[in-house]
Formats: sequence, structure tokens, C-alpha cells
Amino acid sequence: MPSLRKSNLKKTSIYTISRELGVSPATVSRALNHHPAASASVRAKVQKIAEKYNFRPRVVRNRAMNLCVMIQQIEGHPLDFSQYLSQCLEGIALYCNHEELEMSLYSTHVNELNRQDVVRELRRRSADGVIVLRANEDSRYFDAMDEQGFPYFCLLNDDGRHAGRLLDIDNEHLARQAAEHLLSLGHRRIGILNNAPHSTAHQARFRGYQKTLRNHGLEIEDRLLVSADPKIDHGDMDFGQRAIQTLRQRAPEMTAILTMSEGVARGALAWLFENDIRVPEQLSVMGFDDFPETAYTSPRLTTIRIPYIEIGYECARQVHRLCRGLDPLLRQADRERLGGRLILRKSTGPVWTSK
Repeated sequence: MPSLRKSNLKKTSIYTISRELGVSPATVSRALNHHPAASASVRAKVQKIAEKYNFRPRVVRNRAMNLCVMIQQIEGHPLDFSQYLSQCLEGIALYCNHEELEMSLYSTHVNELNRQDVVRELRRRSADGVIVLRANEDSRYFDAMDEQGFPYFCLLNDDGRHAGRLLDIDNEHLARQAAEHLLSLGHRRIGILNNAPHSTAHQARFRGYQKTLRNHGLEIEDRLLVSADPKIDHGDMDFGQRAIQTLRQRAPEMTAILTMSEGVARGALAWLFENDIRVPEQLSVMGFDDFPETAYTSPRLTTIRIPYIEIGYECARQVHRLCRGLDPLLRQADRERLGGRLILRKSTGPVWTSK
């Protein structure tokens, strides 16, 4: 009897694979379709044999493709629908609407994602591909998705080890633009408020700030940095109010602050207003994000604009490509369009000198 390898590939079926592995045809079918009833070990064995013989099951699709948005929860926030998250979801929803795809949400803590068979759980939810939001250095579930060939893309943040599946912007470069702007106005004592120190995006922004100050021969002072503590701070604006008060006590000579998100900047502006500290005359304030209402703060906030809706749309497109067996494709023109830019308004100005 000829071996399976030498036989006509058209004759290869779930029945021949089931005989070789000593399992039922139904088990092979479930494993090939990533059904949750098939264990991870069985799926791996079946996938290995299928790849060995270049076998691809015939797919009959009677439902719309489902792109799942998997949101890694932040400690102390079961599901925080921030403006960042809302805008990313809006972009993903727009793509799914244009392509007539289903969109679903799955949100849980990183510890649960690391513990479970994440691919099995996503398949149980009928997901064909996944867009991951708020991944960070604690995320350990990507290896399982890689091993099982499950389509995924990370939006703006990943675990620092899967850059090939990350739609990112050059946060370090953008932070350097922000710092250069403040330095060009004569500021040398610049505080920094970091609301998400474990985020890879915020880590890149902090590096950009550090490098820019060092390039100008300035010392990086720890007392000019305040990072959020989830046990104390309840949201970005709460952190902004606490952090600016802390910095004013530590370094009253500080003349400018750079915040890592717009919510932090708003909290800081509210505290400064309540304490009769004029912006930008006595303290310049700069943010990141530029959400629609940002232009209506008082004073209007100088910030780095990040096109979250467009980024969400593009990330959904990349996952959709992977679901159809295509490679990721992001043109240079697309990268430039999604890259972000400096928006000058009224909250920053030259170093104030009293007369």
C-alpha cells in the first residue's frame, strides 16, 4: 500500500489523517477548525500532520467573518471605555461595516488571558481573527496564537516581542517633537506625567523625552517624573490633578509639563485653574492624543495628534488580510498618514519672567 505522502493529494482527507493518528474523523475535523472541544495538544498533532501532507480542509462559510477586539484589562478597571478606546473601536467598527464583517468584544484581565487556552476561547466565541488592545510586557498569550496560526494584530501596544504583528506609530519620535517644542520656548525644567508606565507606547514616549533632554545637555531628574499608581489614581484626570500637585511641591521652579495623555493634561489644567496658576504664563502644559473636544479646553491644549480612528480602521484591515491567508501590507504612505503630528495651541508659551 503506498504511503500517504506518495498518494494523490486529492485523496488525502480527514479520514486518512484520523487513521494515521488513531483518532476519530470528527476529532480531526474539530481540530482543523479550532473547535473548543478539541484540546490544544490534539490540535497541534492534527495540524502537524495536515501540514506534513499539505492538506487543507474545504471551508464552507455560512456566516459573516467575525473580527474580535480583545481588550486586556487594566488593573482596577474591569473595562474602562476611555476616549482612546472608543476611538479605536470606532475605527474598527467602520472597517467591519464597510467589509460586511461581524465585530465582537472580549475583555478580561491579563492573568486570565495568560492562564487560559486563548485560541480555544476565541474560537468558542466564533472569532476568525483578533485585534488586541492594551497589551503590555505582562502579556504571555501571543506565543499560543503564533503556534496555532491564529490571525491577530496588536494595536499600538504589544508585549515587546512581536513587532511583526504590531500596528504602531513612532511614539519616541513624537515625544521628541513635543520636547523640542518646549525647549524651543526656553523651558529647561520640564516635568513629565506618565499615566501608563507599563505601556510600551508610553515607554517609547518617555525615551523620546529623555533623549531630547540629553541631546540638549540637560540632566534627567527623577523628581520631575510622576508615574500613575492604580491603587491611588482612579482615571487619568484624577492622576493629572494629583501628579501636578506633587510636582509643584517638589519643583516649584518647573516651567512646563509634558503629559502622556490628554486626560492627564485636563486633570492638571483643572488643578492649575483652581490654584490660580496661569497657563501658559506661569506653566506651559502639553498633551498627547487630540480628541475632538481638546480644542475647547481652557486654554486650548497644545498636543500631539494621534489619529486613533484611522489606526483602528487600518488594524482591522490587517487582521482581515491574515484571516484570508494574505500577508500584512502597510504602505509607506499609510504609515505617514497614521504617524501623528504636533498641534500648536494656547497652552504653551515662552518661559515667563516676572517684572
